[in-house]
Amino acid sequence: MAAGLLVLAGCKDKDVEEPEEVWCLDFPIDNCSLPDNGDTLRVLAIGNSFTDDPTFYLGDIVEASGIDEKKLCVYVATVGGTDLDYWRSVYESGGRCRLRRVAGCDTVVVREGSLSEVVGQDWDVVVLQQLSTKSGDYVTYNPSLRRLMEKVRRDCPNDSVAFVWQETWSWWKDYGEEGPKEGGGAEDIAMAVCQMVENEGIDIVIPSGEAVQMAREAKIDTVKSMTIDGRHIGRGAGRYLLACTWYESLVAPVFGVSVLGNNQRTFNDTTITDEVALRCQKCAVEAVNRWGERKLVKRNKRKDN
Repeated sequence: MAAGLLVLAGCKDKDVEEPEEVWCLDFPIDNCSLPDNGDTLRVLAIGNSFTDDPTFYLGDIVEASGIDEKKLCVYVATVGGTDLDYWRSVYESGGRCRLRRVAGCDTVVVREGSLSEVVGQDWDVVVLQQLSTKSGDYVTYNPSLRRLMEKVRRDCPNDSVAFVWQETWSWWKDYGEEGPKEGGGAEDIAMAVCQMVENEGIDIVIPSGEAVQMAREAKIDTVKSMTIDGRHIGRGAGRYLLACTWYESLVAPVFGVSVLGNNQRTFNDTTITDEVALRCQKCAVEAVNRWGERKLVKRNKRKDN
């Protein structure tokens, strides 16, 4: 075996002529679908503050949907400012993490432990994302994304666990630091996600970035382009929009209840008007539908090939 060859434990050795990564999964993967029985939905989201922002209001929206909350749970494992490399390092080093429930019923046994222990529970969905600063540069996704996918497939006891990717949003154009700002930055993020779908096969996408762009164009909230500080999504309309987008991406397909018409308006830090709520709901649904159409086209192309 060539010097410097990286092999994950459990992989078969391969004869190679030069150093290269060896994967235990065939990429792009044949991703599993969301549960289709309308019975249970157990979601684990791993990320940072851009995972926290969209889930602040999610539990209230789920509660108002009329869905039996005993049938679902959404937990997040987040550390501010972290990227895929960080979470891969935590996984491989046996580092600990803590879960926080953001929606549904408290059904998870291991809420604090190694990432392997946390993942090693009966999840239906695992949501991943890249740090917003790097989200428009696909080159930064690997090898950590693929390593994380391999480890989730290895440790999660549910053979049908589905991978979901959150497309993050671009920053306010006048933000003082370098990064993916609205306009070109939003396009870079979308292109990087498309590359990830093509190369890694995570074809279920929460289009947070696209929903924010649509809301910006509709001028739903013009203060720092729906952000609180130029980067993180703003309280009120911003958080509500993204919670609707997560709901429509993950919850609606499983239980058949759209976010359109959801009447939850009061949250722990704000109250949303009926007009703003309806406009945000429509942006969320349209963004999700657009990504769904892209997914269908891509799957049809694979069948043709």
